[in-house]
Amino acid sequence: MQFRKFLSCIRYNNSFKNREFFINTRLKSECASRNFSSLRKTANEGSSSESPEKENLNASSNSIPEKQIDRSSYCADLVRKHEFENFLCTLLLPDVDIRAFVFAVRSFNVEIALIRDQVSQKDIGFGRIAFWKDAVNKVFANKTNPSINIPRHPVVLELSKNLKDKTVSKKWFSNLIDAREQVMTDAAFKTLEDLEAYCDKSVSPILYLGLEALGVKNVDADHAASHLGKSIGLSNFIRSITHNAQRRRVLIPQELLVKHKLSQENFMRFSNTEKIQDTVFDIASRAHIHYEKVQAKSLKPNIPKAALQLMLVGTPTEIYLKRLRNSNFNPYDTSLNQRYGLLPLHLYFRKLTKKYY
Repeated sequence: MQFRKFLSCIRYNNSFKNREFFINTRLKSECASRNFSSLRKTANEGSSSESPEKENLNASSNSIPEKQIDRSSYCADLVRKHEFENFLCTLLLPDVDIRAFVFAVRSFNVEIALIRDQVSQKDIGFGRIAFWKDAVNKVFANKTNPSINIPRHPVVLELSKNLKDKTVSKKWFSNLIDAREQVMTDAAFKTLEDLEAYCDKSVSPILYLGLEALGVKNVDADHAASHLGKSIGLSNFIRSITHNAQRRRVLIPQELLVKHKLSQENFMRFSNTEKIQDTVFDIASRAHIHYEKVQAKSLKPNIPKAALQLMLVGTPTEIYLKRLRNSNFNPYDTSLNQRYGLLPLHLYFRKLTKKYY
């Protein structure tokens, strides 16, 4: 039964974009027809004064009831649209309560991660970052003082709902926000270690929050989450090279550019591919090292069973690194931008065999 539900969600995602396009097109046509009707009505009522018209318009806009949004579905759809691999991994979490919490956290992370691409001016981006900082502060303050109002944003409301009965650290949310604020200026990292530190702040906190929600307090589990977060973060950084280069953003560590005698322009123009591949190899090797540390025999047996389910998110990274190696570490290989069709089967098989990574 659970496998059927899992497959139905995958099928839903395949048709999601087509339905979304159809709905948006229909809404645009309806809005256009309504605007045309209102213009005709205004033209026919030429004798009415300007101020009553404004009052009527305001009254009509206020009379429209606010749509009730299913916040949990909104968060899940947001993760499905922007982080499909993480969506599948979260969907396979056995506990419904933890699953809802992780979807809320991941949707929060999606919201702050999208800010840089949504704004053309950095000051606007910093303003949105400030909104999420204030929202997190109010959500945690609302736990002890319900009279404090929180923003009426579906992600914020879902976070507040899921945090009511859980003891988690606010600093992990702050780390996620600080990491996104750090790259808002598009400044390249100086060293590979700086990039690792960024990955530790932008990915690992999600795993830490999951562990805290499960009530897991274990040094080895925290250690594994740190290495896994760095591995996933470095892998995601490689995936983003093409996306950022198309927007004339190159965040490759400067020490690697100097080492391989490359310029940022090489990445923007997709030139000098061989040296770019050598640079990507260095980053991928570091990601692989961190993943191997998670699998180390000295660490893996000491991780509580309850925490292992959260480590399933490492599977897509493991598969991507293998595909990257097969493409000779070419980040511009078009096959790497295509979804791996067998990923759902890999994930479900590992869940069944309880070999999460």
